[in-house]
Amino acid sequence: MTSESAPKSESTEGGLRLSVVIPAFNSRASIEASIRAVVRAAGPDDEIFLVDDGSTDGCVATLDQDLLARISAITSPTNIGRGPARNLGARLATGEVLVFVDSDVAIEESALERFRAAFMANPERAAIIGAYDDHPHDTGRISQYRNLLHHHIHHTHGSFASHFWTGIGAVRKDVFFEVGGLDTGKWAREIEDVEFGHRIVDAGYAIEVMPDICGTHYKSFTLRSMVRLDLRNRAIPWSHLMIASRFRSDPFVTSPPQVLSALTVALVLLTLLITPLFPLAGWGALIAFVAFLLVNASLWKMLANRRGLGFALLCIPLHFIHTAISGFGFVIAIGQRVWEAVLGRRLSQRASRRKRDQRSDSPETPS
Repeated sequence: MTSESAPKSESTEGGLRLSVVIPAFNSRASIEASIRAVVRAAGPDDEIFLVDDGSTDGCVATLDQDLLARISAITSPTNIGRGPARNLGARLATGEVLVFVDSDVAIEESALERFRAAFMANPERAAIIGAYDDHPHDTGRISQYRNLLHHHIHHTHGSFASHFWTGIGAVRKDVFFEVGGLDTGKWAREIEDVEFGHRIVDAGYAIEVMPDICGTHYKSFTLRSMVRLDLRNRAIPWSHLMIASRFRSDPFVTSPPQVLSALTVALVLLTLLITPLFPLAGWGALIAFVAFLLVNASLWKMLANRRGLGFALLCIPLHFIHTAISGFGFVIAIGQRVWEAVLGRRLSQRASRRKRDQRSDSPETPS
């Protein structure tokens, strides 16, 4: 993690100066919409840093000259990961508040002013995260489901989080540097914002959730990409982080409804496995599936209100898969931890045996 001191902040006559940091890696499909939205939302004294994280698709070169004239572009010769890329922008920032926006998010026009007003209203406020809005850019069913799920979680899981979110998130610059910035090591490429949030909370600060500060997500999902993202990029690394932090609870991933949802999915799958041997277990699978539907009733209601009952019904198997993947990722992480412990013990034992063998094979020193 970075250990640099924070650059000097400068206030403006209109209030706090915001420094917006946008990392980009091969973001050609969405970067113009993202930058244009930030430029539209920014005040005249706000800074905008675009960090090109070693892109190979020429995404920054596609931007219009009017946009390039409004931003400060930083280029990393190689892909260093989202955490280090955001740190590059933060080191140059002179604003009192750092605002992080993903390059596939187009924030709403009032988002930055909402951040500014919130931090000005409470000088003790340390960090805020927003949410995706309820009209994702991609109209495909899987993209709509996955992005609306994120929207729903940020609107229903409380006013405080134990993790940070750099999709649309803001933190006072002095707090950012006090806790060491975003990780540049183990967590630099995946869930770097989650781990950063843990350090914010451990330092005694709060991370507030303000879902009305939102933006449109431009990411497109297929079933394959959703499974890959949920398993490899979210469930497994987040589970490792939870284990490393002694199973730290998080209202966004370990709330009672989410835990119950995961348990009902596990029961459905386990009872289906034993149904060929014990036919009555099929009733257990049915009961568990009904429980899954009831536990997630608020999600079905939101989906139906936004896209209609038919869409909500079609999302049930997608959410079942998503929940199963989340649980499976936790199991994989536990297995990896156990294997690493067993392997480490075996390697240590082999090293000890080699040392004993070497001592026994060496000639005795004459007295």
